Amino acid sequence: MATPHSPRPFGPRRYTYEELAEAAHHFSNRFLLGEGGFGQVYEGSLNGETFAIKKLRIVPDQETKEELEREIRFISHVSHLNLVKLVGYCMEGANGLLVLEYFPNRSLKVNLHERDVLDWPKRMKIAIGTARGLEYLHEYCKPKIIHQDIKPDNILIDSNFEPKIADFGLALRFPDSVSHISRSIMGTEVYADPEDCKRVSDKSDVYSFGIVLLELITGRKSKYQDIDIVKWAKNRIKEALEDEYKGFVDSKLQMYDKEQMKRMINCAAICVYNRPQFRPSIKKIVLALEGHMPLKNLWDGNNDDELPRIKEISSSGTERFQRIFTYEQLTAVTEGFSGKNLLVKGKQYQVYKGYLNGEAVTVKKFTYSPEKKEEMFEHIKSISSSVHHNNLVNMLGFCHEGPHRLLVYEFVSEDKSLGSHLHGNVKPALDWPTRMEVALRIARGMIDLHELYKPLNIFEQYKDEDIFLDRNFQPKVIITD
Repeated sequence: MATPHSPRPFGPRRYTYEELAEAAHHFSNRFLLGEGGFGQVYEGSLNGETFAIKKLRIVPDQETKEELEREIRFISHVSHLNLVKLVGYCMEGANGLLVLEYFPNRSLKVNLHERDVLDWPKRMKIAIGTARGLEYLHEYCKPKIIHQDIKPDNILIDSNFEPKIADFGLALRFPDSVSHISRSIMGTEVYADPEDCKRVSDKSDVYSFGIVLLELITGRKSKYQDIDIVKWAKNRIKEALEDEYKGFVDSKLQMYDKEQMKRMINCAAICVYNRPQFRPSIKKIVLALEGHMPLKNLWDGNNDDELPRIKEISSSGTERFQRIFTYEQLTAVTEGFSGKNLLVKGKQYQVYKGYLNGEAVTVKKFTYSPEKKEEMFEHIKSISSSVHHNNLVNMLGFCHEGPHRLLVYEFVSEDKSLGSHLHGNVKPALDWPTRMEVALRIARGMIDLHELYKPLNIFEQYKDEDIFLDRNFQPKVIITD
């Protein structure tokens, strides 16, 4: 019997037209989910499970069929949390159909413009997830995939409000050596890059994503009363970047995080108001949205004269300050460094769990020899306080008192380290899909950290006991050397 983590047969399943026509209720308008440039999408049922069945607007000849099947085989290997999965397909006669994951929450367009107010945490989650999906298409697919039609209709929302990019499989893909290529098919007009209307590049996707961000910020549709959102925002966005949000931010939002809002407005501005060569990569946008990169880094290398004031405002970053603890405080926090609170015991340090004002924290106590302790403490404290990334455990403070050297970090997980999961008695054991996802996340984190902090050797001598997993199995490293 198959388990939830049993692998699917290799590649997408091939269906007959008759099977999919029956599954989609013979393409009755009653089951029509949406319609776009590539075709209509219907709700369908196969073996008791609901899917989205896309009927392509093509009459494929033999050459087109072969090309589409090559694309489909390629797409079947593209897998990311923020991309819609291709489950199956049909190429039969004049018919081309795709079988895709189904999302009852429908699209971002429906959730943002046709339902009750979408709250700020969900908007932020959708922005970051969509950017991560685009980053995967641009940076990690070989050859790269350029979507060409990023818009709220093509961002589907799952039951946890995780965004999933759709229709990427119908985009063109290019070798890394090609920065742009002529094309005859354009994306949706409002979202299409006006600076590059006869060519396509990854910066065209960045422009389209910037418009999506403007919609999330303002709550406005991309076009309202014949005024597109880019023109509407142009005379207002400079004030918004000076923290004057009234008249720009969606008035229906009751509460929002101002720092997150500032990051999103900066990202939207640089995506849509810069010429393509000065737009940042989607990788930088991800880091800026997540708060792992100073906003001024978005504008590095930008010599566009149109937005000098925005650049000046954006370059002002906020520093993080660490709290200074006494040794007595941290002794109390860890119940006297009790063995029951010990998480990791290394050769020259110990890591404890403790509680500070009711919140769980991690306390790292150095046991180096006195002459080496100061050097290593200062080295690690310096790196931990200056490097901020999704795959690093955040440092909250430190203790530098007499012979004692300790660092205080956020608490990650009750389940201890990756080593505990793999070699200890943490139950249940990590299944294969989770191990693969953890490995990919660690590798992507290392790439980001090495590119952003080249002078620092953050991952010099890491072992599985230095990597913690949070509740979502996101790996987090405590800097140790």
